[in-house]
Parts: sequence; structure tokens; C-alpha cells
Amino acid sequence: MDDAPRTPAAPESPAHRTARAAPAPVGAPAPVAAPPIGPAPAAGAAGGRAGPAPTTAADFILAIPFDLDLELDVQKVRAHYGRRDGAAPSEGAAAGAGAGSEPPLAGRNAPIVVGRDEGRTVSLDGEELSTSAREEVWIYGFEIGLILVRFRLRRDLARIARVACAAERIDVGGRPIYAYADDRAASVRRELQACGCTRGRYEVLYTERDVYPVVVLPPGPDLKDAEAFLAENPGATIGIVGGEDQWERLSPFALSRSEIKNLGYYQDELIIAKEWGALISSRDEERGILALVFLAYAQRWALQSYNHLTNARQDEALRLLAQAKGASPSPLLSGRRLRAIAAKLFGANEDRIALLNAIRDFTSVPELMQDWHLHNLYQDLAKTFFLNDLYRLVVQKNEELEKAYASVHSHLMSSRLFAVEVYMVIVVALEGILLLAWFLSEIPH
Repeated sequence: MDDAPRTPAAPESPAHRTARAAPAPVGAPAPVAAPPIGPAPAAGAAGGRAGPAPTTAADFILAIPFDLDLELDVQKVRAHYGRRDGAAPSEGAAAGAGAGSEPPLAGRNAPIVVGRDEGRTVSLDGEELSTSAREEVWIYGFEIGLILVRFRLRRDLARIARVACAAERIDVGGRPIYAYADDRAASVRRELQACGCTRGRYEVLYTERDVYPVVVLPPGPDLKDAEAFLAENPGATIGIVGGEDQWERLSPFALSRSEIKNLGYYQDELIIAKEWGALISSRDEERGILALVFLAYAQRWALQSYNHLTNARQDEALRLLAQAKGASPSPLLSGRRLRAIAAKLFGANEDRIALLNAIRDFTSVPELMQDWHLHNLYQDLAKTFFLNDLYRLVVQKNEELEKAYASVHSHLMSSRLFAVEVYMVIVVALEGILLLAWFLSEIPH
């Protein structure tokens, strides 16, 4: 069982920010339901939704990203996992429970649930935190996955902050969290390839690791005023979202420079997301806010993966350039090597174009334009995770890569022209020899 008990389901308010919702933009993608990210269903509730957690408990979510290293056919992925879940393909990622409504994410921004499990054991330094943690595995159309492990803890901010700071030391299922995540990621890659949902591989796996803790507090008397709550708990908040394990020792100066800002829309709504963790409490939109936090976090990981891939392609371009410059002076051997280099260059350039297509309008989520708060929340999250800076870096490196490939192509063409010139000299020389032989044969002896 979890560190804190569950409570029966509670009804949800029928009103949901209708007063400030703007009309959807013309040509915006059709909304696709987000996957389940809210609390687990109450026991015995057939298809029902669980209400908010008791005010004595908090939900703790560990998000572990992984690179798929696969070019996905998103339509096939949605169709495959939709059928497996017993739902229509367009509904495959929408089954489950959660608090509040979902953001209208569409296309590659709408995650697909490819795995669910319950009853996971979670422990930290030998201390059991939960025996009933839930796991979900999501993948996005931009070829990044998230492993989400969710469990409940007592609503003790000091203890929660210590767990958040030690997230990398947590064991899941009796194994270190990274070893556990590596195995789950590998099984997802194998399954995607086995079901024919991929078009190919990039052969450059991004192997960096990270774990992102997210704490979800249910509405309670202490959260009627979110700003007052932050003023009363500045240190623990920094511990949760900033990864500062010495938060209890922080000076007033350090606290004043922490730049902790609440992005909530309502007075009792708490949304704090930094690059090391997030703290959320929302009466109406927990599910939607979590979906946006995980989207921005996954996008950061995708851009880091694309940057890693571009670095590998730049190294490959330098090798191709060296091979082109060092081609054998023998026309026959040079021709063979040049054809091999040209084939590699063609494949590498195809990958570069595919990457450019993948990152086009990457940080644009037009479907959020219909909701003022969610749109602005995503913009703030994009700044938190440096999405625009990473995007510009990848675009710049791709421009440099294009120039490198152009240089390789130029050397190939020069080498080919040299080979052609050599062949022409040989042909002219042979013609001269034949002409001389014929002339000599015609002279009377």
C-alpha cells in the first residue's frame, strides 16, 4: 500500500474555465484526448474517476525520459495500441482516469500510452515508500518516451522535498530506477519494431539519463491562497522544484534569488515548474497541467536527442570529407571509393532532411490558442526548459551540417572531374598510339 490512504471518488465541478476560453483558430488540428495522468480510480469503481487525494496525502510522480532511436509511423502506433487497449484507434490514448479536463493536444504532441502496470514497489535507501505504485509508458510522435511511476506519500512537504532531491537513488521493483527504466525502454523499442510501427532507425541512441519529480498536492485549507502557501513553505518548495538538498539551510538572500514563480490562474491554483522538478495543485485542471509539463519536458529531451544526433552526423561528415580528400590517385580505385562515399553522403543527407522535418515548428502548439491560460503556461514552460534556445542550436548545427555535406559533395565532384580528365588523357593517348601504328603500317617498306 502507499504511504497515504486513498479516499472515495468525489464529483467534479461541471464548469471549467468556459469564461476565458477563446474560439479555436481556423485550421487548428482536431483535438486528441490526452492519456490518463490523474489519480488512480477508486477501488471498485468500474470505469469511474477517482476524486482528489485526501488532504493528508500527496501524489508523487517520477518521469524518466528515453530516446526511441526509431522513426515512428505515428498512425500505425495509434492504431496498434488503440486496438490492444480495446478502444478505437483515435481513443487508444484516452482511456483511464484523471482529475480535471485534458488540454486539446493533437498530432505528435498528443502522447500515446503504450504500457500500464500496477503494484510496483518503490523504496529509497531501503525505506519502502509504496507497494502499489502505478506505471505508465508514453511515447510521443517526436520519438521520445516517458516512463511515469506514480505513488502517494504523506502530505509532509519536508519529507516530500527530501524524496524529490534523492529521486535518482530511488528503487522501483527492487531495482535502481535507471536500470529499471533502461529495461522498460528497451522492451518498448523491441515491441514497436516487432509490430511494424517504425520506418527505420537513426542508429544514434541518446543514452543520457534523468528523472524528473513532480509533486501533486490535492486542494486543501492550506492552499486556499497559493501565494500564502509559498510564503510559508519557501525552502521545501525549492527542494522539490530546484533539487536543492540543503534547502533547510538556505539564507534569505538565496531564497530571494530562487525565482520561484506561481503560474496558477486561480488564487488557489499552484503551478511551479523548474527544470529540476514541479509542484502542482489544481482543483479543476490537474490533468491538463501535468500533460503540458510532461510535453515540455519531453520536448526538451527530444531537442537534446536531436542535438546529439546532429553532433554524430557532423563527425560523420568530417570523416566523409577526409575520405573524399584522401581518395586514391588511381582512377579505377578512386572511382570505387568515390561511389562508396557518395552512397554514404546520400544516406546522411536524407537523415539531415528527416531531422529538419522533425523539428519544423517544434515549439509551436497551435491547439492551445483556444485557452489563454494553457497557452501562456506552455510558453512559460518552454522558457523553463530552454526549448527555443535548444531549437535554435539544432537548426544552426543543421545549417553547418548542410555546408559540410556541400563541401564533401564539392570534393567528390572535383575528384570525379579529375578521374574523367585522366580517362580522357588515356583515351587520347591510345588514339594517338593507334593512329601512329596505322600510319607506320601504311609506309611502304
